[in-house]
Amino acid sequence: MRLERIAVVYANWCPNCPPAIRAVERLGRRLHVHTERLDIDNDADYDEAIHLVENFGEDQGETFLVPQVFAIYEDGSILHVVTGRGFVRLKDDEVEKRIENELSAISSKRAS
Repeated sequence: MRLERIAVVYANWCPNCPPAIRAVERLGRRLHVHTERLDIDNDADYDEAIHLVENFGEDQGETFLVPQVFAIYEDGSILHVVTGRGFVRLKDDEVEKRIENELSAISSKRAS
């Protein structure tokens, strides 16, 4: 099934989030898929962000880490791609490559 969009759950106060957002947006342009930014501190994004993290991501109960990146497919399936621990220490192209590699691994598993 075809990748429909890539979503990133983030917070403005998170130092690891800007590199993840930039990487997801560049990757989306390259792959010709929509991207979605879900700010956990924005009421309009909150419910969907929480839904993704609690059902498909790295949920730690009362709290969770950001950023988290999700692959959303045309058939409605959603898979967690990566949690951006340490992204702030990486160059943008390294963050993009890490997300792309994880996305490729997920796609390979789905195809087999």
